[in-house]
Amino acid sequence: MRAYLDDLRAEFRGPRALLIWAGLTVLLAVGGPLGTLQSCDFEHRVLFWALVVMGMISLSAIMMDMMGRLSGDAPRKRDLIIAAAVVALVLTVPIRALAAGATEVSIEIVTSRTSETLAFLFLTALALSSVRHLELSPKETITLPQAAEDVSDLPRVVARLEPHLQGGLLSLTGRDHYVDVRTTAGTGAILMRFSDAMAEVAPVEGAQIHRSHWVAWAAIDGVERDGNKFYVVTGDQRLPVSRSFRGALAARGLL
Repeated sequence: MRAYLDDLRAEFRGPRALLIWAGLTVLLAVGGPLGTLQSCDFEHRVLFWALVVMGMISLSAIMMDMMGRLSGDAPRKRDLIIAAAVVALVLTVPIRALAAGATEVSIEIVTSRTSETLAFLFLTALALSSVRHLELSPKETITLPQAAEDVSDLPRVVARLEPHLQGGLLSLTGRDHYVDVRTTAGTGAILMRFSDAMAEVAPVEGAQIHRSHWVAWAAIDGVERDGNKFYVVTGDQRLPVSRSFRGALAARGLL
């Protein structure tokens, strides 16, 4: 349960997720689909669609995380369709019950038929899932010169990568539900929690330098300072160092 709560917090973390939520809420409130334009005023539509969109994002995150943990793979189009269908089914029930007076609080806000409500929620949830997850699919983002590496004793986190990306571990970067694993052969993304990825770096020695970054000691080319901020330079990367993690760098004489 804690893992799912962490994923939900990650889903709403950062300005981008909040902008998607707020933007879609306003768009639906202005457009007034499912009969909401005629049945209530703008303020009530904003509140209603804000709750519906939040429910879509939360349920989609839970479904995608559940399917990802079961398959161990990045989201596929089939997974997005399944998640959207479940989200639509789950949300249609309370929305229809609220509109039909089956609850203590009855508000005639959705005047469309059940089939229309279901279809609209499915398409909207599918679009949301696509925006939130397809762009996070594993991809090669950097290609570095191939070094001669002994791949017989790779860190577990590196062994999870495609064979052509397996090399000396340089750094890890947490990104929503994924971890970008950077090696001397390139960069790939793995569906897992950042804390779990850091637990699989042995025998490579390194340290966490930020809540979303871990770097191998051997990969550090230097440390740069910009005012009160510090950055670790490794190849063409410039990774921020959080104040709470500066002690590890200071202990090695890098600060």
